[in-house]
Amino acid sequence: MTKKYPFWARGLHHLDHSNMTYGYHCRHSFYNGSRLLLYVFTSYVHAIFPWLFKFHAAHGIIRINEELKRMPHLAKAIEDIAKEYEKKDEYSGLGK
Repeated sequence: MTKKYPFWARGLHHLDHSNMTYGYHCRHSFYNGSRLLLYVFTSYVHAIFPWLFKFHAAHGIIRINEELKRMPHLAKAIEDIAKEYEKKDEYSGLGK
């Protein structure tokens, strides 16, 4: 049976693992969340008016992805997700 830790202990572990202070983590998370909301909005506008924001959301998501790849604490998650997509590509015939 796994021990249940209080939410604040899990939060402190996350901050420690991410090598971030609480304040930096808040700024970082709100900044990325705001960017994502902007990309959602511009994608909806683009769906209705295809000549507007042609590449805005795609370029923004690519930028966020590149930033996340440079965060050491996410290396394992990125590796695991890449393996999932490699398996999907093998099954679908899209493999290299």
